[in-house]
Amino acid sequence: MVRRNLSKPFVAGLFCLAVAMALLLSPAAAQAAPKTIGLAMHFMQDDWSLSMKRAVEETAKKYGYAVAVVDANFDPARQLEQVESLILRKVDALIVIALNTEQILPVLDKAIKRGITVVGSGLPTDIFYEKGYISNIWTDNTMMGIVSGRQMAEVLLRKGKSDAKIAIIDATFNMHALDLRVQAFKFMTVDQYPGMKIVATERAGSVEDALKVSENLFTANPDLDAIFATYSAALIGAARAKQSRKKTDVVLTGIDADKEVCKFVKLGIIDGSGVNNSYPFGVECVRVAHENMTAKKTFPVPYYVPAPLLDANSVEQIYRELYGEPLSAYMGK
Repeated sequence: MVRRNLSKPFVAGLFCLAVAMALLLSPAAAQAAPKTIGLAMHFMQDDWSLSMKRAVEETAKKYGYAVAVVDANFDPARQLEQVESLILRKVDALIVIALNTEQILPVLDKAIKRGITVVGSGLPTDIFYEKGYISNIWTDNTMMGIVSGRQMAEVLLRKGKSDAKIAIIDATFNMHALDLRVQAFKFMTVDQYPGMKIVATERAGSVEDALKVSENLFTANPDLDAIFATYSAALIGAARAKQSRKKTDVVLTGIDADKEVCKFVKLGIIDGSGVNNSYPFGVECVRVAHENMTAKKTFPVPYYVPAPLLDANSVEQIYRELYGEPLSAYMGK
């Protein structure tokens, strides 16, 4: 029998390999996998949603978390299925931009029972306190409606239109956040000035829909004085229609600060918009998820992300804050 002497470097290498394999197969190594935050978006085809998603991903990366993103594309039934799927995937935390609050609540309850951190976002206050979610983070929808309504009222009054005829373009789905915007807008316009009237409320699910709805409004109401749009697609569609029809006398305000919205504000087509502050909203959602997962901290007082007015005076600064570049970079495209 021939015996071979193994060299010391070879033996040392085998030992290191064995130790490494043992570490990889140990429970500690298995636990080292990064935790995952599930982000269920209502829609991901506008600048607000993309900015929110970017904020969640960039903030999660700083804390060492992975992010699993799903997009319901404005379909409440699809969103329910997607959140159920995230629960089955055993994500560690959930951030949901809910399309239908009543429908999503039982699914969120299921997630909590399975030990998943659920970040409350945009929930009615009574539901937040009843359910005991760890937080309730809002982009301040009431303030968005207030600043947009106040801007419309001021412009109309400067034009001598205390008896203005106003149309509203809302989304094709019911969403608590949008209801708050409309209520606040009405409070600052028709509730304060009885001569002002809402003469039409229409719905649009896309920019193209809103463009057609606005054109129809102009045709059916040749004496229409103003339009309020509750979200970005409705506002952009209305602005395109106002521009193409040369309806310079129609006052247009709304909600959101998408790049095209900022462009139309700069051009004077949109008179003002309540800023839906997407990036700081996403940062805050991840922060509270992190603090709950690491220290079981809860946030019993709702947190509201500020909602400034986007107008001719503020558009340059707000655009740079949201998109990290001057507005001229987009306007030149």
